[in-house]
Amino acid sequence: MGQPATGSNGGYNAYNPNNGAVEGDLGGDIRHLGPGVLSLDAIGSYIVDAVNIGPSGGATNVGGVPSAPFPANTFLQATISNQTSFMALAKYSFGTAADQPMVVKGLAPPPVVPLTLYAGYEWIQFAAPSDPQTSFRDDGFLFNLAGNGGTGNSGNGTGIVNNAFSTGAGNLGCGTGTGCSDKIFQVMWVGAKYGITNNLDFITAYYHYIQSQFVNGAGICANPTAHSQCAGTEDMASVVLDWRFLPKWDAYIGTMFSQVNGGLSNGYLSRNNLATTTGVRFRF
Repeated sequence: MGQPATGSNGGYNAYNPNNGAVEGDLGGDIRHLGPGVLSLDAIGSYIVDAVNIGPSGGATNVGGVPSAPFPANTFLQATISNQTSFMALAKYSFGTAADQPMVVKGLAPPPVVPLTLYAGYEWIQFAAPSDPQTSFRDDGFLFNLAGNGGTGNSGNGTGIVNNAFSTGAGNLGCGTGTGCSDKIFQVMWVGAKYGITNNLDFITAYYHYIQSQFVNGAGICANPTAHSQCAGTEDMASVVLDWRFLPKWDAYIGTMFSQVNGGLSNGYLSRNNLATTTGVRFRF
């Protein structure tokens, strides 16, 4: 797949969040591998001048004392970067009722082992953009570059940072230290889905994030929670019950526990969170 960049301002004038992208996928199924089917996929992508939008400030946590979430001078900030990613995915399915429509309709016997296993890994590199921006439109907002190394409010409540992942002393876009380098972000996860009955599934998953240190400077990350550019991790675990009480209707309830550490915890008022969600879904 490819997303071309055309027009007077590259891809942004068409409300694209980048100036061009390409992505490819190679995958397939290995059948009759034991009692189930193994599915494998490898996905690679490259995005030019990708836009990440967020508040300029946010909560800080210095010495374990959280500040107010958003200071009065917070503005909308666009960080520009080239992004390269690779993803490897695997699924081994013995078969669950949700995977087999004939079973759901009662026209086929249930699988011998109603179990599906999942695993995945993603590697992402954030690098300096190919085309530093001074003004562009994205998501309905007009972003403008301000002074102060691009970290300031341009006057309309927006700002642009082109050098969040660039080296060099005094690199204010990096935020601190003696400049930054490419950021490497890794995501890995495992999961399982088990069919308790033909209409009731139990689902569980575990996720782990790893962020590399991408700020330079001796001792800058002695306290890794003080800067979002320091190395950090995040762990998440979830469980879900999914009940298909009618052919196109699901009722579900699930909960997820998450914990952030190191640089990834910067800006959080609490390092731990437990979130529970329940609802009803109609499937077309």
